[in-house]
Amino acid sequence: MFIPLADYLTNKTGINIEFAVARDFKVYQERLEKGEYDITFSNPFQYVVARSKAGYTAFAKVAKEPFTGIILVRKDSGIKRIEDLNGKSIAFAYPTAWAAAVQTRKWLKEKYKIDYYKDMKPLFVGSHDSAILAVFTRMVDAAGAIPHEFETMDEHVKNDLVVIGETPPHPQMPFAYHPRVSSLAVLKIKNALLALDKTTPENRKVLEALGRDSFEAANDKEYNVVRKLADEYSKDGMPYAKEFKWK
Repeated sequence: MFIPLADYLTNKTGINIEFAVARDFKVYQERLEKGEYDITFSNPFQYVVARSKAGYTAFAKVAKEPFTGIILVRKDSGIKRIEDLNGKSIAFAYPTAWAAAVQTRKWLKEKYKIDYYKDMKPLFVGSHDSAILAVFTRMVDAAGAIPHEFETMDEHVKNDLVVIGETPPHPQMPFAYHPRVSSLAVLKIKNALLALDKTTPENRKVLEALGRDSFEAANDKEYNVVRKLADEYSKDGMPYAKEFKWK
């Protein structure tokens, strides 16, 4: 998925860009907090933590698509409405998976009076793919994920699942740079990202591998809404509240 982007950025900027992978969501977060990556692409909460603890700064983000969470169930589950989720089990990647778990919790509580910590049985499985596969294999009744991850699953998985709800949008996933990266390098990488479109076969190949249409500029202030919700959830007394401490 990211190898074509790394190759594209290397060719366009003259900077050697190497893609680094982490075993799971938690390991990636730990490495972010230590400042181990020069450039990151992360969910909004991961960015907020990385900004606070390691000085990362957002400079670009996904464009032309909202950052939302979705709830998936099997088509043959008998679950037709969000209200049917009361008492059911639901899988997520991780408690702080921003769109899939956090936005979903806020939306369920505000619109349907369902708190999945009190009214459902949440299970955290380490990645969006694992959450989707958990509902596909009937390990759980539902899964919280993001549209992009669902769309990249194998067709036989998608064909057995259906989206029964989608949250309002939050700021999109940002690219951010560590303070040790030079301003010239950041500018080159930013310009290369913003120049990506589907008008050439080369660019189209990169974007299709990512499942994205384009990127646009981003700034740190856009993510204040994320900080506000994280502060709220860090104090609400529910399980994993300490995971939302970003300062």
